[in-house]
Amino acid sequence: MENKRKILIVEDEFIISLDIEETLKNLGYDTLNHILTGKIAIDKINSYKPDVVLLDIFLKDQITGLDIAQVCKEKKIPFVFITASTNETILRKAKELNPIDIISKPITTNKIKEFLAKVFN
Repeated sequence: MENKRKILIVEDEFIISLDIEETLKNLGYDTLNHILTGKIAIDKINSYKPDVVLLDIFLKDQITGLDIAQVCKEKKIPFVFITASTNETILRKAKELNPIDIISKPITTNKIKEFLAKVFN
């Protein structure tokens, strides 16, 4: 069953990004993947107009996932953070942005299904 809902994956670790993309495509979602930097992510949010953004907190440039989340909020695009961080200050700042969810790495199919249910149900 094709959902045709668009999910933007912003993840600076290429292998993780590929794994998430494969899982989402197997579930019938349209994905835009391999967004490794914050600048490109913001450009793609504006051009791709995703239904949801799956967003790593730490990226390879000076624009963080927290910055991108603010752009998502302004555009009323739901977002989900993915992170390996256990830093309480960072996680508190992430929660203050009111994401749909904060998912801890490693990302599993079940975790993806759970956040999809929160976003689309």
